Amino acid sequence: MVIWLLLAVVTVALIGTLGETLLWCFIWYKYSYRVEISQNNWNKAIVFLTGISDYANRHLQSEQIAFLQEIGKQYPVDLIVAEPFPYEEFTANKFKLFEIWRYLGFREPPLWVISLHNFWQTVLTVCFEQAYGNAVARCIINRIGLPKSSNTTLIFICGSTGANLVLAAAPILKQRLQSRLIIISYGGVFRSAKGFDFVDNFYHLIGQKDIWTKLGEIIFPGRLFSWGYFERAKQENRFSVHYTGEHEHLTYLSSKLPKFQMESYRELTLNTVMSVLSKST
Repeated sequence: MVIWLLLAVVTVALIGTLGETLLWCFIWYKYSYRVEISQNNWNKAIVFLTGISDYANRHLQSEQIAFLQEIGKQYPVDLIVAEPFPYEEFTANKFKLFEIWRYLGFREPPLWVISLHNFWQTVLTVCFEQAYGNAVARCIINRIGLPKSSNTTLIFICGSTGANLVLAAAPILKQRLQSRLIIISYGGVFRSAKGFDFVDNFYHLIGQKDIWTKLGEIIFPGRLFSWGYFERAKQENRFSVHYTGEHEHLTYLSSKLPKFQMESYRELTLNTVMSVLSKST
């Protein structure tokens, strides 16, 4: 009886969060066609993808804001998109009308719900890579606008599966913007996607205690093959691994100090990000 009850709860959670994700995507997908693209005249831009976020919350967490502010101080860039992606205001306002968690008294969905939203987004990028990638690309271009010229650099800083979104969008981004595309993924869980052929540099930042980065190779075994998009990026030296320290999966941007360290987890991650940026641009 207990087992059947647990199975019922898990099934409802999976179906419910899938329904929320599909509803959000439907609203977001339709609205992305209605936005008039601006001319922002940037040469170098950074887009931050959290990898996990509340669809209806327009604000980043304080640790994420502090992280991006430090990058802005240390690295010359024309534009930083410091918003939870794929948040979009019109979509969020429509989505809130149907979001059950706020009706139940929650200020925001529980972490496990947000995690399942993130899981379903990953499934969409795998199963509907071209369609979902095109929608992601439109959303990004709507957000950053068009660059000054074709001699530009677009940098993505991604948490967890955020890199999957960029890889899905990379073909259309390269076609539309003609920019250098750089991905810096901390704690990245990503697949061997077609987008690797369109990325100029992919920096994979790994914490020594982050088991999810290791599970990524099991979840997406295509990365272990001696052929394919991922392997080609490795052979062409467009993919590299960088160890950041004693990070677990959710501590890359934490202000806490690791044992026997004088720098916080966030500072360790920031140092690695700045190091790879100095080499690539």
